[in-house]
Amino acid sequence: MIFKALTILLLVAAVLGGSAYFVYDLYYKDKKLDLIEQTAPPTPVPSPTPDPSVAAWDALKPTAAKDTIEARESVKAFITAYPESVCIPEASAALGRMNLVLFRDTAATPANTVYTVKKRRLLGQNRVCDKKQRRADSLGQSTLEHQSPDRPTAPHPLT
Repeated sequence: MIFKALTILLLVAAVLGGSAYFVYDLYYKDKKLDLIEQTAPPTPVPSPTPDPSVAAWDALKPTAAKDTIEARESVKAFITAYPESVCIPEASAALGRMNLVLFRDTAATPANTVYTVKKRRLLGQNRVCDKKQRRADSLGQSTLEHQSPDRPTAPHPLT
């Protein structure tokens, strides 16, 4: 009987003690920490270090306004040299504008190749198109012509 009473008292003490600890931890401990933080002197805020890419971009702006191949290469070099810069959006916009201007430029440059398209010529190949137009069904006929002569074949239905 005494053992049962001690076990019950131990369980009641564990439950009440645990709940008292959590009430203290949730409500009273935070107020003490807030009071300590309010009385503590403020921590000094370090000044941000200046970004070296801003000065480099300011020096590059007159060159970037020229819309030449050299200007494009210098802006590309700036973007690869300072990938985390705050000036990257402005440099990317300038690079896109220069790419568009140089793409539309009709002058022959090392990056541009001028093609003259003549009648019956293909751009990717240096051969003249056949005089007759080939249809998709004539491709089957050309494959039938290349079969071995000892094997009998049926005539093509479209011939």
